[in-house]
Amino acid sequence: MTASDLRGVDTYRGDRIHVESWHQGYDFADKRVAVIGTDSRTVRIVPELAGIAAFVKVFQCAPRWIFPYAVPGQFTEGPVRQWVVARLARAHLRTQVEDPWLRRQLTPDHPPEATRVLVAGDYYRALQQPNCKLIDWPIATFSPVGVRTSDGVEHHVDAIVFGDARGRDGQYLR
Repeated sequence: MTASDLRGVDTYRGDRIHVESWHQGYDFADKRVAVIGTDSRTVRIVPELAGIAAFVKVFQCAPRWIFPYAVPGQFTEGPVRQWVVARLARAHLRTQVEDPWLRRQLTPDHPPEATRVLVAGDYYRALQQPNCKLIDWPIATFSPVGVRTSDGVEHHVDAIVFGDARGRDGQYLR
């Protein structure tokens, strides 16, 4: 699925940028930005966007297992490895995110083996900045002014940065 497959995306009148080309000349200063997805590239650019843009909303399809740095090698195989990876990732989340509700939103409900473990040292800190917000309601549709989530809220944005437009279950739209 590509960004053009998402319902209503062609009606959106703001700027559309793919995560791979987000840094190529677009001025995010004083812009309200939606980041669609939490893939390996988007979680790495959110901290920088939060430092530039007026406001950043990160639309998360599913929480991801995140480490602050690359974890060397294989611990072991099977359930023991999953347990170690999950424990380390949860410890990282617990030390980085004070708010229990945000921690809950960021905690995966699937085993580490189900998706790729991501490396993003400043992602959790960025989400806690006053100008950054995690949105975990599913996207219902795009509109001319932004993104409408399934709870009926229309998020007005100046630019949308598209990451991997699939999500864990194959789509962002429900």
